Amino acid sequence: MSLDATQILSARTSAILVPLDFLGVLRLEGPDTADYLQRVSSQDAEGLAVGSSAPDCLLTGKGKLLAHFRLMRIRADLFLAETQRDRLEELRDLLDRYIFTEKIELTILDNHEGLGILGPDAPALCGDPGEAMLQNEVREEGGHFRVRSDELGIPFCRIYGLQSSIDDDRSRLQEKGVALADRELFEAVRIDAGQPLFG
Repeated sequence: MSLDATQILSARTSAILVPLDFLGVLRLEGPDTADYLQRVSSQDAEGLAVGSSAPDCLLTGKGKLLAHFRLMRIRADLFLAETQRDRLEELRDLLDRYIFTEKIELTILDNHEGLGILGPDAPALCGDPGEAMLQNEVREEGGHFRVRSDELGIPFCRIYGLQSSIDDDRSRLQEKGVALADRELFEAVRIDAGQPLFG
């Protein structure tokens, strides 16, 4: 597939699908997770409401950026970190470095696939019928995660789950007339929004 004006128009006026094989998710679970993240990351993890997300990063003592990710709070003791798939192991190792007695499990969800929906119609298409997703909202349904954040200047929703469930979502959305693009579209929208790619 290649980028064309029709795809850009869909992203700006309706919705278009993009595969997210370049993004992945790290699961952080345990009773000490919120307190630990509060100490080692830049985000107010303890103040992050369940069902919401926010950008986060890890820094050195001198402020050098080590990792950048989106932190999502699923439950009081369960968080997800979304970042570039090729940086998941690095993020896990950075977080694991300072875990000593804290009760936290770090798991890369390497069996999860991702599907993105870009455009004004994305929040309604990603959520349940009649329940459009709100900005920075996260939903979890039996291991199936949905998140919306609009850092690209337009609504951007992501669905993560096992490949079979993602295939079902893709088919359902394509049956509704939502076209499928490729990463080239995502990169064009990202660059147009002035969002740097970490690394």
